[in-house]
Amino acid sequence: MLPIFISSLLIFMPFTLLMTLTIQVGRTMNRRIGTFEISSASLIAIPIALHMFLQPVSSRVITPFLRRMTGDKHGISPLQRICAGSMCGAVAACVGALVESKRKALAEGHHLTRTETNDTMSVFWLVIQFLLLSAMELGSFNGLVEFIKREAPPGMKPAAPAVQSALVGFASWLACIFIKIVNRHTRYYQGGRGWLDGSNFNRTNLDRFFLLLAAFEFVALINFCFWARKYAKENKNLVPRLEDEGHNYCEQ
Repeated sequence: MLPIFISSLLIFMPFTLLMTLTIQVGRTMNRRIGTFEISSASLIAIPIALHMFLQPVSSRVITPFLRRMTGDKHGISPLQRICAGSMCGAVAACVGALVESKRKALAEGHHLTRTETNDTMSVFWLVIQFLLLSAMELGSFNGLVEFIKREAPPGMKPAAPAVQSALVGFASWLACIFIKIVNRHTRYYQGGRGWLDGSNFNRTNLDRFFLLLAAFEFVALINFCFWARKYAKENKNLVPRLEDEGHNYCEQ
């Protein structure tokens, strides 16, 4: 199971960066709804609300539909759920790159590159990528917990949420290293300024960074599919072998 855990770690790493950076960018955008303004600290409520919306949709609509399509009582396997979540993460990174390109273009058109805000674009442009990231969390994170509970030895099953949380925490630590590596290498050909240097998002290259995260997530997905397929094949071959051993033991 160790390759599955390591592959899941690589899948989780872009999620932490996408969620954090999307919220930080949202703080610079127009957060008004009529006369009411959403506080910057409350932006985390958007993905939380979308996650709460997706939970019943998944259990009452998507899972029964998949159950009828596949004939499996669970709809799809936990490994397939992790793959589906990873695909949502890759699409979220691509959507984030498109939205960020539009936001930067508006900032440059209104001569806002020296400021740290961009009131010309509504924060609700971020809803689609928040929705995709919530779907990724629901698929990949919950899929890993379900995988451990179904496949791990009995003594390890209660620790499934702890293992998942530990992997997410380690992914956040890797995300910090990833940012430093990207900034260090992009400074060489961009006049000494990295893609994410500074706190002014109107002068960063966050759109390129999102595309890089999309590529990373796609490679991580391919790597995960390889190990997941290998695990499923070995696990399938293990069942007949155990049955034969048990049958021979009974004969003896």
